[in-house]
Amino acid sequence: MTLEGKLKVVVTFENIGKEMILNKTNCKMLALIAGTDDMNAWVGTPVIIRTESVTFKGDLVTALRLYKATEDG
Repeated sequence: MTLEGKLKVVVTFENIGKEMILNKTNCKMLALIAGTDDMNAWVGTPVIIRTESVTFKGDLVTALRLYKATEDG
């Protein structure tokens, strides 16, 4: 996907049928969780999506963050 002339990484979450454009933080986190920088190997990697308050351009905003899913859900 391209946005503002830049190529973006988009993931689709099977269990909710939603897509998410990954920013640098979430892209690095998914690579860490999956254990590889190979995006093709990320398919099927279980994650938890949470909201977090972060500072963006001086403002406090809500952001989506990815975390490693535990074995028990």
